[in-house]
Amino acid sequence: MKILVDQNISYKLKTFNQNTPFEFIHVSDVGLAGKSDLEIWNYSKINNLVILTFDNNFYNLSLLNQSHPKILLLLIGNSSTKNLINVLLKKEKDILEFITGSDHEKIYCLKIIQ
Repeated sequence: MKILVDQNISYKLKTFNQNTPFEFIHVSDVGLAGKSDLEIWNYSKINNLVILTFDNNFYNLSLLNQSHPKILLLLIGNSSTKNLINVLLKKEKDILEFITGSDHEKIYCLKIIQ
């Protein structure tokens, strides 16, 4: 699972790739650092990436568009990178089902609560 990590999340999250079924790609890796949410949104949609973010704007964009990337919206407040990866691992089954499950075309945003 390739997940595009928004700029509001530490680049250090990538160091945990080996401990998860997810491949984290930071926006700075693909030339999107400092770019608008819409530019990140479009890149993710074109490249079939799931967006990992704390930013509610991506959820709002999904309400306005019929075609959209999947969004993992973190509702856990400020958190260390280690805590963030622990939350993602704890929710791994839900995340995998969200991305690949039979209803994956109907559901576009998974809100992750600690």
